[in-house]
Amino acid sequence: MAGPNIEEINIVKHFRNEICDVEGSKEFTDIYCLSWLRARDLDIEKAVDMFRKNLEWRKDQDIDNVLDWEPPSHFLSDYDYEIVGEDDEGRPIMIAPFGEWDIRKAVSAGEAKAFIRYTDQLFAKIFEKTKENSKKRGKEVSQFVVIYDMANFSMRQLTSIATVNTILSVAGRFEANYPETLYSGYAVNAYRVFQILFSMLKPLLSPRTIGKIQIFTKPEKWQPVLLQNLPPTQLPKEFGGTRGGRRISIGHIPHRDRSFTERLSTTYITVEVGAGKKFELEFTVTQPQTRIT
Repeated sequence: MAGPNIEEINIVKHFRNEICDVEGSKEFTDIYCLSWLRARDLDIEKAVDMFRKNLEWRKDQDIDNVLDWEPPSHFLSDYDYEIVGEDDEGRPIMIAPFGEWDIRKAVSAGEAKAFIRYTDQLFAKIFEKTKENSKKRGKEVSQFVVIYDMANFSMRQLTSIATVNTILSVAGRFEANYPETLYSGYAVNAYRVFQILFSMLKPLLSPRTIGKIQIFTKPEKWQPVLLQNLPPTQLPKEFGGTRGGRRISIGHIPHRDRSFTERLSTTYITVEVGAGKKFELEFTVTQPQTRIT
């Protein structure tokens, strides 16, 4: 995030005076203070209110210890993500195959609260990385980049009110407690179902946050943008980069069967089915009660 201009320097001083009673406030950087102010359009009273509510939230949710929390073991595979690298300014780049996250599964299993805490931990890990990069680069890194691969995102997620509320809760928590930490966000392979979800999310997000999010459908639309704004060496090959490592998602085949993905990654086809037409697929089902979504 850009540092304060001349006008903002004075406003930051007033903000500091308003929160001087908070333990450790003298160690807050100008960039940190400015994040709360910019999130509230430099309105000191509103920024202080937002900041103090955050302190209460962190205490109530035990956020300071969230990195020590152990999520349900299946979360690590069901809701995988990876911090793949950093941009030219040291901002961490996170990729998550959100389209494949079956959040409804967690909600139906009574694990909605655990899922929300899992996302709290996700953000905590990102900010640990910003701190690490700040030390490494000798300058403050306060923001991150996120790429959400929405391939395979199903309307099934949106037909559950409890699931939608869980997703909205995650978005609301982020917006209320991590102001100005998002540098840029990319939703790729985002088709009609995602557009429905995003219309639900918009009321929870500030215009500043919405302005940082770009939405794309086909790879030929989003790959050039990613490569223009992010170092190719920091992006996996599936996203147009040159970085090796584990596959996050290829946007066509579920990531949970890696061997299947590797076997078919060069042979899958795209089929356009016209209105009123049918295209039949044959599957061999080896386990009873298997659900295909």
